[in-house]
Amino acid sequence: MRTGVRLMAALTAVVAVCGACASGDADPTASPSPLTFGPPSFPATAATTPDDPYAIPDTIDAAYIEKVYGALADVFLDAELALADALGAQTVLPPEIRDRLRAIYSPDRFPIIAARWQQYLTDNDPPPIPADPGPVSIHVIEIVEVSRTCLVALAEYDLSRSTASPPTEPVEQYLALVPADPERDPNAFNPTPWEIAYELTVQSGEPNPEAPCER
Repeated sequence: MRTGVRLMAALTAVVAVCGACASGDADPTASPSPLTFGPPSFPATAATTPDDPYAIPDTIDAAYIEKVYGALADVFLDAELALADALGAQTVLPPEIRDRLRAIYSPDRFPIIAARWQQYLTDNDPPPIPADPGPVSIHVIEIVEVSRTCLVALAEYDLSRSTASPPTEPVEQYLALVPADPERDPNAFNPTPWEIAYELTVQSGEPNPEAPCER
């Protein structure tokens, strides 16, 4: 059985990015309203084709966000499994792991995640995952913000396949996505035009979840 690694939400949640706590309470029973905007101005290298399942639609809805996150979570899981193989045999985070993390995290977020993973490798003591692990999945509760350069959603995270002891209560987090830079992903691990800016746990006093969109 593979040595365990830390669940995705715990690794990625939480860096105070700025601002005050988001106002208003999301209604978990309400369906998120699709948001429509003009053609986004992404780099030509990030352009998608009509056959691309991650092509940016004119109307971004909850289903699209969930699909994009699913693809990013798959890349994360590959990195987790590679870390499990490296435990006890490596003292420095291998390039194939760093490259996968860099492909799905923003330039601000990637160094934080990579440093944590390096510490797990150094200590040889990461938290456990199931014998048959799977990626984290999300259910979007509310679309908070969407623009050509930023997307924020409040989502419920399903951690049942990512940790040996999943939480008994639903885990809600703000997810912020920003345009991915293909030059930071030469191996094309990330099949989407988005990368994760942060995943912020919903708690009183947390910073403004829309902060990435205010830059």
